[in-house]
Amino acid sequence: MHTNPIYNIHLLAKKGEQVNGNDSKVKFFFDWSIMPKSRYKVSFTMLGARNRLRGENVCLLYIDLGNSKSYEPTGNNRLATSNLLGHIFPNSVDGTNTSSNYLFSKKTCNSEIYLDSLPKSNEIIVEFLSSTVVQGPFRDDDSPSLPVGSNLGWIVSLSLEQLD
Repeated sequence: MHTNPIYNIHLLAKKGEQVNGNDSKVKFFFDWSIMPKSRYKVSFTMLGARNRLRGENVCLLYIDLGNSKSYEPTGNNRLATSNLLGHIFPNSVDGTNTSSNYLFSKKTCNSEIYLDSLPKSNEIIVEFLSSTVVQGPFRDDDSPSLPVGSNLGWIVSLSLEQLD
């Protein structure tokens, strides 16, 4: 049985660089030349530090992989280009909606996206946005002026499965 090679990239927030002082938007350097030029199926997991979040909060994870088109499945058998990687969910530490929570996403929480080629830039930009009508940095409920990423205690793990 043939299996496609899988490449895992782990982005630790504390190792990245804040973009324009915005701690819910972090930039990383990654040398894509270590991977074969190909198409890839991308999935991810995410785990964040404790925050004061209410259970109804959902965060959107956007990722800019440096000029490579990413595709997400949509209705009517078509694909749309997007930087949206998926949803991040709060999980309660003690079972209540108003206590300390942490953000997480499992591999099975979101659909995969597809890259038609390797990125052309060696920068990866990860951004957490609110899922509300007015999108902005995803924020801690108890400190609205404080973005959730402010403690920079998260890790996003990308899994890229080579398709060709």
